[in-house]
Amino acid sequence: MRIILFISYLIFAMAMLPAQTTNDELESTYCVFNAKPPKCLNLTQVQNKLILPREAIEMNLSGRVIIRMLIDEEGCYVKYLPPKTGHPILVKTVEKYLPELRFEPATQNGKLIKYWINVPFLFCMPH
Repeated sequence: MRIILFISYLIFAMAMLPAQTTNDELESTYCVFNAKPPKCLNLTQVQNKLILPREAIEMNLSGRVIIRMLIDEEGCYVKYLPPKTGHPILVKTVEKYLPELRFEPATQNGKLIKYWINVPFLFCMPH
């Protein structure tokens, strides 16, 4: 009887696991204690470069795209996880500018560390 309960528990637990979780997704959810997160130094300048593509204007697209990105010990962009929300046209527009972002690196106990951070980008329809 215990074996049947144990097997039932395992089947139930496996069904609750998220499908196709990548190492990047798991790594990006790690909690870093006693750390000072990175600070974006040029978000406004990069945000000002973002131009809504004609296709987005025709579709009346606007809104916010939040990109989860890894910042290295030198404050540079390493990689990002594609957002689960946000229109693909807006996401594609943002992708081109991610390498231009510069950060004050994250620190933990006085040591520079890699750090995952969420960076918001706002798109507004031109008047």
